[in-house]
Amino acid sequence: MMLSFRCQSRASVVDLFVGFLDSWILGFLDCYATYFDYSTNFIQMVSKKLEYKPDRWCKYPMCIADPFKTDHNLEQGVVLQMFEFIRSCMEHSMEVFTDCRIRSDCHSRYELDVDEIDARV
Repeated sequence: MMLSFRCQSRASVVDLFVGFLDSWILGFLDCYATYFDYSTNFIQMVSKKLEYKPDRWCKYPMCIADPFKTDHNLEQGVVLQMFEFIRSCMEHSMEVFTDCRIRSDCHSRYELDVDEIDARV
């Protein structure tokens, strides 16, 4: 027996993909620019749970564990001024991505269905 499914969305695959990227990027920026506690935690891709910085990494403002050599901090060369610049760039990007005028202009420039995308975000 074959089941048939009907999708309610009228958006094209491109519109859906752009909407997915918008949501993913906004989630990423929101998490790492606003909520992530860099002073106590480090970024890693091995486990889903939040991990505390090992003592040897506490002197670094930003820590990302190498997924292949997990005792290596990929960001150990980032000084405090660079870390602050990276955070400010993420915060600015978050403002740009959530500005309706800029989003609408960008989406219409590429002929994307702005109303469909903004309804999902």
